This record gives sequence, structure tokens and C-alpha cells, in this order.
Amino acid sequence: MRTTVLLTDARTRRELQAAVGAAVPAVYCRDAADLTETLRTIEAGAVLVALCDEHGSSRVRLIARLRAEFRFVPLVGVVRLGTADRDEIIPAIHAGISHLLLLGVDDPTQVIRRALEATDRQALHDAVLAHLSPHVPHDAWSFVECAVRSADRRTSVAGFARQVGVPSRILNDRLRSARLPAARLLLTWTRLLVAGHLISHHNHTVTQAARVVRYPRALDLRRRMRRLAEVRPSALTDPGNFAILITRFVASLDSEGSDETGSTKRRARLEHGQLLGTWPTPPLPAVGSGSHHHAPGTGPLDGIRANA
Repeated sequence: MRTTVLLTDARTRRELQAAVGAAVPAVYCRDAADLTETLRTIEAGAVLVALCDEHGSSRVRLIARLRAEFRFVPLVGVVRLGTADRDEIIPAIHAGISHLLLLGVDDPTQVIRRALEATDRQALHDAVLAHLSPHVPHDAWSFVECAVRSADRRTSVAGFARQVGVPSRILNDRLRSARLPAARLLLTWTRLLVAGHLISHHNHTVTQAARVVRYPRALDLRRRMRRLAEVRPSALTDPGNFAILITRFVASLDSEGSDETGSTKRRARLEHGQLLGTWPTPPLPAVGSGSHHHAPGTGPLDGIRANA
């Protein structure tokens, strides 16, 4: 498990140490300046911050500053019930807290594990989006990004419409105008892409990858990938073959490839390089302090396992 950084009073620190022991490697910071410097120095899996300091003063402004600088690091607000912490819960959520740990109620190890798994999902989605970035039209990027980030949640078409802020009745029209497949097919594609990346870059078995993207059985993933992408999941154990799956998806990015079989003619042209690189590259999230971008095969995917 990766390092967790904590900013709490001495009493809370002792309680957390007793609760998690050596299961969670931790760095304890003296004050806000020490915390900020630590986060700039190491790649933290999560940050635990007591919502008030030992004098009862709010740390909401600090939380807002941390969220602004370290956009993708999970911030866990530590709350001691019956103290001034309780009055800071809502302001802290608005400031950027992503998880809450209620002392004496929650299991600290489980809360930290959930926060780290959120980091893992972010890294996985960012990696897939980095592969897609050169090939997706700019006006389609927001739809594709949302679909990728929904791949491990079995999002319905109605749920996807809410996420992208488009009424369900006109969603497919908007997708078609952006040269994308219909919503149900787009969501299927992005589940395949995420599963394929887990197999090719993170040594997941087909069964493990199927569970992450919420397929009931590995057989369902195999069938869908063979039918839609004409790729056998076993072929993706070679990381270089993930590009084939990307190519198949790019071939579906217009009306010619909007059905489940895709356009053989367009696919053939694309595989010969005639269509790659013809669209502007949309911006990815900034890579900087607090972002979790990793080279293929080195990302922290510990939390995304067969029981995800």
C-alpha cells in the first residue's frame, strides 16, 4: 500500500497508529507548511487532514489550497464527533475533501484503502485517455472522457446522459454529430478499452479485468471483445497489442463505423495509417504536482484487483 500523509493532532495520530499499525505506511507532518512540502516531494497515495487543528481552528482554507495544487490526490477529512470538526464537514466537502473518516465509527484502514483505490482508478483512466488523445476529435473529447471514467461503474445510458448534461432523448443525436457511436455502444467500447489496458499493461487476467469493468463472467468480456473489436483478450497480454484495440475503436468514430461490426473499409484504411493523426489533439488534465500519470506497466494499480 502506498504512503499516506497525515496532518492531525497528537491524540488522533496515536489513535490512527494503533488502528492501522504497519498496514498503512504513513508520514506525519508537523504543520501545513510541512504537509505542503511533503506532498511536493513524494507521491502520496492519500492525505488525511483533521478538519480543525488542536486549537479548534478550521483547516478548510488549507484544504482548498491543497485541492487547488494537488488536484488528483484523495483528501480524507478526519472528524472527531462532538468537537468543532462537525461544523466543518460541509465547508470541507465544498473545499475539496473526497472522503470522510469518522473517528470511533469508521475503520481507518478501509477508508484509506477506498481513497487509494480512487487514486488507482484515476491513474488507469488517465492512461487510457492518453492513448486515445491523438485520435479523438476535439468536440467528442468530453463524451469519450466521461465514458472512460464510467467504465468500471456499469453506467446506464440515462446515467451517462446526466453526467454529460445532455437530455437522454437527444443524446445519440449529439454523439452522432460528434462522430461517435450511440451511447450504449460508446459505453461498451470504453469498458473494453479499460479492460484491455488492465490486461496489456497491468498483468490482469481476463477474469480480473472483467470484474473491474463489471462483466458478470470472463466469457462475456471475451465474446464482446471478439465481436465488437475482433480482438482476443489473450492477445493483449503483449502490451504492444493494445494499439490494435485503440485502432478498432478509432475506426468506429463516425457513422461508417456506428454499428457493432464497424466499417471494414475504414478500418483497413486506418490500420494502414491513412487516418491516424488527422484530428486535433484535445488537452489532457495537466501533468504536475499531485497528478498520477505513470509510464505503462508502472502505475499504482494495487487497488484494482479481481474483487474490485
